[in-house]
Amino acid sequence: MDRRASRSGVISPQVRADWVVRAQDGQAQQVLIEIDLAMSEGLDPHSQTKALYARALCELVLGDVPAAIVIARELTALCRDLQLQAAGLRARALLVDLLRRDGQLEQAVEQLAHAVALEPALRDLNDPDVQAALGALAVALRLGGAVDEAKRVEQRLAAVEEALPVHQRVSRWSNLAFDRVAQAMAPARRAPFEVDAELIARAVVEIENACTLAGWDTYQVVTIEAQVLRSLPAALLGDAEDGVTQLNRCREVLDRGPEATSAQLFWAVGMVRALVRLGRFHEAAAIGARILSLIRDHGTEGERAILAYEVMRAEHPRWSGPAPARRSTWPSPRTGSAPTSPWSAPCSGLG
Repeated sequence: MDRRASRSGVISPQVRADWVVRAQDGQAQQVLIEIDLAMSEGLDPHSQTKALYARALCELVLGDVPAAIVIARELTALCRDLQLQAAGLRARALLVDLLRRDGQLEQAVEQLAHAVALEPALRDLNDPDVQAALGALAVALRLGGAVDEAKRVEQRLAAVEEALPVHQRVSRWSNLAFDRVAQAMAPARRAPFEVDAELIARAVVEIENACTLAGWDTYQVVTIEAQVLRSLPAALLGDAEDGVTQLNRCREVLDRGPEATSAQLFWAVGMVRALVRLGRFHEAAAIGARILSLIRDHGTEGERAILAYEVMRAEHPRWSGPAPARRSTWPSPRTGSAPTSPWSAPCSGLG
């Protein structure tokens, strides 16, 4: 979202360019106040779509999913009336996530189908509204389990990656990093129950790329995400005691809202596995169960299943004994280099 003239209309000066970022970075309540003030002063219809989208995000982050659904439905209707295809697709993609969180799965699938049907009309990849819409569609597809379709949409955006808004590029690297951790945990479900060290190392590189792109303190969530992912090599594979110490240093991630769901979930995955490796089974199971309860309405089913499996191992240690909590040589992630394209990075499974 920006203050620019476009063929869709002119953005009112009351509409803040950073609402979407700040809404998902711990400032949702303040953003709501700013949106209410802007709307009370009067906004043109095109600017209303920007404000309503940010408002729905705020309600989601603050935990009022039903209110967010009402706003998102109002937004989709407004976009339809104004014939704003990019904004309409983005609104439907958001509505897909909201309906899924609210347990309205059939309606979520229906809205996703509508969103996908709008995609072919979005051909101008240099239009920021189109970029934002395709990014939202890729996320909705991924959350819906249509990973191959999500990759196809992401490949469309790869051609204009350097032109994407910073917050969208940061989000891409963050999502890729957590996808990589999910992939790394897949081998841990079968003997010898080991995590893929190479994929964990790549996840750390990718979250460092997100931090490099962010470049300033606005992206607080990404900073916390990075702290969690940097702790995983020790917690999952190296010195388990050191891993527990590192994870305890970023325990404040548990105080965040839904915007930090992935970080909270994999914080718990790392903590549970580290404690199991140290033989602290009851403590591991209790922590894992508590975090599962915390995120039960957020994240994806696949990610929650990863944590549920780790909790099961803690509750039934004889079923698959913990790996020895030994120190291991850990490949140092490269830092300080220019990020490479997250879409061109080799990946498998969820990536």
